[in-house]
Amino acid sequence: MSHREIGVGGLRNRTAQVIDVVRDGVLVVLAVHAVPVADIVPHRGRGAGPQET
Repeated sequence: MSHREIGVGGLRNRTAQVIDVVRDGVLVVLAVHAVPVADIVPHRGRGAGPQET
């Protein structure tokens, strides 16, 4: 799975575009001051339940 990184400001300003990227199967790493803090991952499908970690 490919990934992209975005800062909080970028997410705030481009939320719709980030959602489109995630829908296309790309993991997005959310960073605060260039430090990764969270992953936004594509949902596995309807009724799939939570992903295993």
